[in-house]
Amino acid sequence: MSFFQRLRASFQRFMIGRYGTDTLNRHLIIFWLALSIFNLVFHSFTIYILELVLCGITFFRMLSRNTVKRQRENADYYRFTQTCTREVKHLAIRFRDRKTTRFFKCPHCKAPIRMPRRVGKFNIRCQKCGGTFQKEFKR
Repeated sequence: MSFFQRLRASFQRFMIGRYGTDTLNRHLIIFWLALSIFNLVFHSFTIYILELVLCGITFFRMLSRNTVKRQRENADYYRFTQTCTREVKHLAIRFRDRKTTRFFKCPHCKAPIRMPRRVGKFNIRCQKCGGTFQKEFKR
């Protein structure tokens, strides 16, 4: 058995029962590296401290034996990123369709409603709550 194979085997034994890496850790590492490159240019002590904190959090999460808590943190992070992604997609759609579509909210349940951009008075029925209301569009 070569030296590197023994080193790999000992590292695998060390990591048994530990959490390892996940999406949140990978993103923390990427952010840490970006901060390091940024700090090479600007030489800020505050950024250096932030780098050390990120490094500590990353290694703490990787070597933690409390896998349930780390999985919950990762699930919360995933939910947060999905919410942000969804909001950005909605904004992109609104921006793309701004010339042909009107966007507004139902006065009863605040659900988003889309209508073709036309002038006049319309009776609108909300798909979500079933409430009806009148909306007038002027030029």
